[in-house]
Amino acid sequence: MGKLEDEAEGIGLPLGIPPQQTFLRVKDAQMVVGEIRFRPKLQKPYERYNGHWLQYPSASAWEGLCDSYACDAGRRGAAVAPAGTLASVQGDNLAPVRVILKDGGRLERILTDEDAPVACYLISLA
Repeated sequence: MGKLEDEAEGIGLPLGIPPQQTFLRVKDAQMVVGEIRFRPKLQKPYERYNGHWLQYPSASAWEGLCDSYACDAGRRGAAVAPAGTLASVQGDNLAPVRVILKDGGRLERILTDEDAPVACYLISLA
């Protein structure tokens, strides 16, 4: 947890990497089944590429459990990104795409200068 707290304060991050907040979804107070990472402050290159970056990895055995959790983190982001937030999905990971589309996200662009294509979706928080 100390490392996550440091990341939120920007401590120990490489130059140019913005601080990020991490929200964990825990089942039965024992198992982390999902996490959401959110960058409340933008700087280049994230301003162009990943935006506020709602990262949503989740254990496949618990798929669907974290949907409302992702929405809650998005609502927290509304305070710093009132127009919306950009969520990125790398490769052909369909689970987060379903969550994003279900919550009104729309495809903004696809970046092809990475190892795998990165689809960037705008989620309105208003």
